[in-house]
Order: sequence, then C-alpha cells, then structure tokens
Amino acid sequence: MTCAPTLDTAWAIYDYILSLSPGPSVPKPTYHYHLHNLARRIASTKPRTRSLFLRLHSVLTTIRKTGGEIHRMEWNALIDCAGKGWKKTRPQDYQNSLKIFDDMVEGSMPGSAYASLEVPPTPPPEQHTVHRVQPDIITHTTLLNIAARALNPDLLRSATSLFNSSGLEPNEITHLVLLRYYTRTRDLPGVRTILVRMRERGFPLRIDALNACIWAYGYNGRLETATMIYRALRYNLVRATAEPDPDIDKAVKHLDETEYIGISEDVVPDGVTYHILIQAYAYQGDLMRALETFQEMLTAQITEATEQRKDAVTDEPLTYQPTLPAFRSLFLGFARHARNPTQPSSKPIPENPFTGPLLAHRTDPRSPWNVSNLEAVFDSFLDLPGEYKKPNGRLVWWIMLAYAKASGNDVALIREAWLRMEDRFGMKFWSGRLERFRKTLFRSKE
Repeated sequence: MTCAPTLDTAWAIYDYILSLSPGPSVPKPTYHYHLHNLARRIASTKPRTRSLFLRLHSVLTTIRKTGGEIHRMEWNALIDCAGKGWKKTRPQDYQNSLKIFDDMVEGSMPGSAYASLEVPPTPPPEQHTVHRVQPDIITHTTLLNIAARALNPDLLRSATSLFNSSGLEPNEITHLVLLRYYTRTRDLPGVRTILVRMRERGFPLRIDALNACIWAYGYNGRLETATMIYRALRYNLVRATAEPDPDIDKAVKHLDETEYIGISEDVVPDGVTYHILIQAYAYQGDLMRALETFQEMLTAQITEATEQRKDAVTDEPLTYQPTLPAFRSLFLGFARHARNPTQPSSKPIPENPFTGPLLAHRTDPRSPWNVSNLEAVFDSFLDLPGEYKKPNGRLVWWIMLAYAKASGNDVALIREAWLRMEDRFGMKFWSGRLERFRKTLFRSKE
C-alpha cells in the first residue's frame, strides 16, 4: 500500500487485504504502519468528497478494530471530511463533523455516535480499548470553518462556544475563517471586528486576509477602499525600484488608521487578488476598471510559491494567463448591467427563455455594457489557447443571458454566439435548462 503509485491502487490493495480471512499474516505494528500511511495519503487528497470520507473512515476503523490508536491529525482529517463533500455546506454537515468530534473526545469508534453518514456498522466496543484524544487548535478551527462555510449564524455560535470552552487561544487561521465568514455574509462591521482582533494579537495581514478585505469592501459597494488595497499591493511589486508615491503612502495610512487594514511592504498580489477585483468591479458595474485589472493580471509575474514561476526552457518569469473564472465575471457583469438597445437589430426570440428581474428593458446608450464591448470580450474568450477545457453550463448560461440583454434578444446574434462556442469548444450535448434554451433558440430552424 505504501509504495503504490496512486491512491486508487493503494485502496485496491487495502480492499484486498480486508477480504482475507482471518487477516494479513504480518505483525500488528507493521500493519498499522501501512494503515497510517494510507490514512495520511487519503487525508492529503483534495478536494474533499463523500467517497474520500468513507475511505478514511474505513481505514481508521480498521486501525481501531485491530488494536491500534487513531492519531489526532487523523481525527482532524476525518472531522474535516465529514463536513465537506457537497457543493454547498449544509447544517447537517456541521452536525456530522460534531459527532465525529464527540467520538474523538469520548474514545469511541469513529462514526459510532450516529448512522446518518452511510458508514459500515461499528463493531462492539468491548473488543477495543478506549483511547480518548484531546482536541487541539486545528480540531476547533476545522469545526469553526465548517460552521462558517454553512453561513448559518446559529452554527457559528455553536462552534464559537465550543472553541471558547476549550481554553485555546485562536490563531491566525482561526481569524481568517471568521474574516471569510463576515465577508461572505456582507457584514462589514464584523470584518472590522476581526481586523481589530488580529491587530491586537499581533497577526499581520497576509495576502489571504487582504484578498478577503478586497472582496468584502468591493462586494458591498466600497470599490474605492477595495481599489486602495489593490493599488498598495501593486505598488509593492515595484517599490524597490520605483519613485516614492505620496498617493500610495497616503492611501496606506488611511487604510491603517480608518479601516484597521495594515499593509506590509512585502505583501504582493496573487492570482486570487486579480480575480476578486475583476469580479467586484464587474458585479458593481465598472466595466472599464474590470478590464484594466484583467490586463494588469496578464502582465503580472506569478507570485505564488506553489506555482511554476519561471519558464522551464528560457528561465524567464511567467505571467498570469487568462482564465475561465475571469471571463465568467465579465459575462456575469454584462448579464447584470447590460441594457436593451433602443433598436434591436433583428426579431426577438418569440419565446424568451430568460425570465426574472435581470432582464429589465431599459435604454442607456452611454453604458459601456453594450453589445459592441460584449462582442470584443467574447472574441477574446474564444481566442483562449486550445488546451482550455470546455466551459461549464453555468458559464454558457451567463454568456447567453449577456447576449440576450445587450442585444435586445437579437435571435440572429444569440444563435451566432452559440454556434461559435460549439465550433470552438465542441459543445454538442447539454441537459436541463441549456438544452431547453437551445431548442427554443433554434426552433424555427428545426
């Protein structure tokens, strides 16, 4: 198992060993060594999925059944996996993680506290020794993170109360979890409260925290504050060689004294920074600054330590590339802000597949969210390098909605956009609303 080239291969070996009766003829310490290695391998796999949880649960249960002890990091991983695996975190996911937490502190077999996780039956407790494990800061921060991801204030209060009762001091990650929660719930006072606490405890604002601040202020319409943070980070890229910029210094001082956002000179933007700001500008209706930020991203050198930063052949620094999420933000902006032109260029679709408040027919010829600019963005989107994967259904939907709004439901133009995407990405088969939309769009031709 330990030397298997892939996790699936290691799992197949483990599954075969379980089928042996009475079991593998190896000393228990050796057997447990390989089981712990497999558990570590499963725990390091991302993203968290339902099958990943079931695999980890099985391995840890086998360790306990054969007289071994589950390590704290393995319990922490199981708690994390129990709370994830679905597209959106649900209250039940937090409850699942909490029950694994109870098993951990009570020394029970993992999953014995409940049967809602679809895990195999747990053997009788008399065959193993109780081994209680003390939760650490990672345990409680993991629970707090799952509660925060559910965006449920009652769950957050529960996780916070449990954290406070532990007597542990929150670390930097704990504060980041809360910062993201208040960002996603659009609670600027909550964001400021966490920033003050981080300052009081001496935690510097690294790029993850500053990205959260950019989104919190940008999403809440405070684009100037979000832009100040971004410009200060961009200036840090050239600070060593650039002339002093009094405007940047003034902005940094304002952020520090007014918003409790301290920006160190060694913190620079990463790929997430650019994507967040593009999305914020597009969401709030500022197309020009969204495009400007997009252009700045394409000329910026990659800063993430986890990414390849230099060309393997030329050793030249690599820059960020255009991405589907960046284009999605722009198309969403057109779908949100484009206005019906006064004179549609052709007959509207007889049966409009788009419904709801987004399709407000208002005329604003001065708006940059017009069909000409949409066509320019769409052309760039289709020019993405060939290795880019097919856009998902949600992105295609936003593109179609953007064309419907910007063109006044110009059926010929929308058809042309659809066919160009089919030609570029090989989109032939869809289901659900996209297939219904396609049939409506091309009904007169069928």
